[in-house]
Amino acid sequence: MLRSAVFALSVALTAAACGTAPSTTASAPLPSVAVPANATHVTLSDFQIEIPSSVVTGLPFAVHNAGPTPHNLTINDAAGKFMAASTTISPPGDDVVVIDLQPGTYTVLCSLPGHASLGMRGTFTVTAH
Repeated sequence: MLRSAVFALSVALTAAACGTAPSTTASAPLPSVAVPANATHVTLSDFQIEIPSSVVTGLPFAVHNAGPTPHNLTINDAAGKFMAASTTISPPGDDVVVIDLQPGTYTVLCSLPGHASLGMRGTFTVTAH
C-alpha cells in the first residue's frame, strides 16, 4: 500500500514538474549554417558519402546529412592521420568544415561506430588552384 502511494506521488510530482518546465522541444529548428558560395558539397546518408573525386585546395566543405540517422565527416590524410572533422550532424542538418588541404589524396569516413564499415568511407584528391 505504501509503495503504491509513493509511486502515485512520484508520478504526480513528475507530471507537475513537466507542466511547469520551460518549453523546449527536440524538434526545435537548428540554427542555419552559412555555406560559402565556393564550398565543396558533401552529402552523408545511410550508409554512403557523396563527395567529388577532385577538390580544389583551399575550399571549405559544406556537409549535409540527408540520412535518417546522425553522421559526421572525418578527413584523414593518405597515411591515416586525422586532418579535420565536422560535428556529428543530426538529420536533416548541415555543417561547414574549413581546412586548407595541400594537394594529395585524402580519405573521408563517418567516425561513428560501425558507419565506415557499412560503406561510409571514400577518397578524394586535392588539386592546386
